[in-house]
Amino acid sequence: RQHKQLAVDREGRTSKYNSYSDTEVSLTPNETVYIVSYLLPLKTVRNAATGEFTFSWHPGYTSNTSSRHAMYVLEKLHNLNAKVQICYIGWLGVEVAPEQQDEVSETLKRDFQCLPVFMSTTQARDFQDFTDSILRPIFHFVAPTEPEMCTTYTTHHSAPVSEEATPAGPRSPRKQDSTGSKWLMYNKVNLMYVEPLVERFNDGDVVLVFDMELTMVPSIVGSRCRSANVGYVFSTPFPSSDIFRMLPSRKEIMRSLLNSDMIHFQCFTYARHFLTCCSRLLGLEYHSIRGGLAQVNFNGHRVQIRASHVGMDTK
Repeated sequence: RQHKQLAVDREGRTSKYNSYSDTEVSLTPNETVYIVSYLLPLKTVRNAATGEFTFSWHPGYTSNTSSRHAMYVLEKLHNLNAKVQICYIGWLGVEVAPEQQDEVSETLKRDFQCLPVFMSTTQARDFQDFTDSILRPIFHFVAPTEPEMCTTYTTHHSAPVSEEATPAGPRSPRKQDSTGSKWLMYNKVNLMYVEPLVERFNDGDVVLVFDMELTMVPSIVGSRCRSANVGYVFSTPFPSSDIFRMLPSRKEIMRSLLNSDMIHFQCFTYARHFLTCCSRLLGLEYHSIRGGLAQVNFNGHRVQIRASHVGMDTK
């Protein structure tokens, strides 16, 4: 119900992605493009003696992250700084003590146009465990081999949050409760990625979200920044409906993604899988539109689906 309401709230607004071709989309120097990704494209070094941090752009960072295509795109988007304001939102990859967070935030905003997301070691561990053990296999066409993977957090994702909630399923209660907590942490961390954006957002700004780590961000942005132009970029595969339907939170994730204005996939096969999930899991209709795109109507909100792989600039 919440996701449906978010989509209704976004109905009828003007979106940059309602244009049919790239040439029809324009940005002004006064507008900001927010690049929201799991990791910031920075190299972070902590001095063991003083505890101080130093930061630098890391052009070779693509070799050190699980989302290489996304980081490649981030590096190319960095070149847009001369035309529009670019602001990055993401995690540094290390824990920053609370007393250092204000100083680190100011440094990153001033020198790198970055808004950091601060996570504790426990938060980062649970978040990564959920994405690595639950989302990543399914998004890469690996069906669960144990019943726990698909049943452990059913109670947590389908009912209000409660410390006393009894996990569903007949096996491994402790593991079930742990996995349910990780799903809740996944949602909490996604919210943390939106909070820096809300503080600076202006009407007309563009928000680009990357990959499966942040699938719940579009719905949160839709509720807090209703005039945002939201694009979602998948550099990972998207599974067939037969695989994706094994995920207990499948409908929550699909509804959140459909709060985007444009969803981009690396190839047509992945886009077709997503459209099939829209049809089979949510009962939505889609159709082709001019420019080789597909469009899904979600509670009055038009979502454009496109596919084009990351290529090399020959110039």
